[in-house]
Amino acid sequence: MEAPQSPDLSWRRTVERAGRAADGALQQPRLAPAGVAYQGLALGWTLGLGAALAVAARLKPSLGAAGAELSLPRAGAGLDALGLMDARVLVSAFSERRWSVPGALLALVALRLAPGLARAIASGERGDALGLGRGSGRSVAALWAQLVLTMFAASGLVLGAALLALEVVGEDASAALGKVAVGLALTFLVVYGATLGALYHLALASLVRHRRGAGSALLHAWRLVRAQPAAAARAIFVEGAAVLALGALAVAIDVGWVLTIALMAVIGGARARFWAASYTAFGGVEPVGETDGA
Repeated sequence: MEAPQSPDLSWRRTVERAGRAADGALQQPRLAPAGVAYQGLALGWTLGLGAALAVAARLKPSLGAAGAELSLPRAGAGLDALGLMDARVLVSAFSERRWSVPGALLALVALRLAPGLARAIASGERGDALGLGRGSGRSVAALWAQLVLTMFAASGLVLGAALLALEVVGEDASAALGKVAVGLALTFLVVYGATLGALYHLALASLVRHRRGAGSALLHAWRLVRAQPAAAARAIFVEGAAVLALGALAVAIDVGWVLTIALMAVIGGARARFWAASYTAFGGVEPVGETDGA
C-alpha cells in the first residue's frame, strides 16, 4: 500500500509554488539580469531541437506538405512561444563572425549569473548574482552542454525515424502521413525536452548547494525525479503551461525586444525560484556550500 502523498507535492501546492515564484521575481528587480541569463540557458533544449530540425530540413528539404512542416522556419514559431527567443537567432549569432565574440562574452557572463541567481535564492535572496556565481561556470557550462547535446541527439533519432518512415511509404502517402508523423515526433520531443529541462533546473539547484560537478548534480536530480515521478510531472506541467501561455501571448501581440527581455527576466527569475522550491519539496535540501569549478 502506497504512503499518502505529501501536501507539499499536491496540485494545489505546486500551483502555489509557481505563484510565489512569480511574485518573488517581480519583487527582486536587482536580480533581473540574472533572470535573463537563467532563462537564456534554460533554452538549451530548444536550441538542441532547433539544430536537429535544421539538419533534418537540409537532409530532406522537400517532402511535400511534410517537408514544409519539417522546415526550421515553421518550427521556429513554436520555439518562439516556448522560449521567448528564437533558437535560430542563437545559431546565427554564433555562426556569424561579427557576433561570435560578443556572443561568447555574453555566454560567459550568463554562465556566472545563472548559478549566482540559483545560489542567491538558496541563500534567502542575499548577495549579488555575479559574485555568488563565481567558481560555478565550468560546472554549469558542462550541465548546459549535456542538455543541448542530449536534446540534439534525441531529436535526431526521432526525426530520423520519421524521415525513414516517410521514405518507406513513398511520395504519394508522405504528404498526408508527414504531418501526422512529424506532429507526433515534435509533440514527443517537446515533452521530452520539458522533462530534460526539469532535470537541468533541479541539477542546477543541487549544484549550487553541494560541492559537486555536473554529472553528480544530474544524477542527484534524476534520483529526485525518480523518487517523486507524479510530483515531478505536475511541476513540469504547471511550469510549462505558464511559460507557454506567456510565450504565446508575447508572440501573438509582438511585444518587441525590450519587453521580450523584460519578460525573460521575470520568467527566468520565476523559474529559478519555482525549481528551487520544488527541489526543497522533493527532499533534496542540504546546507548551501561552496561549489567547485569541475
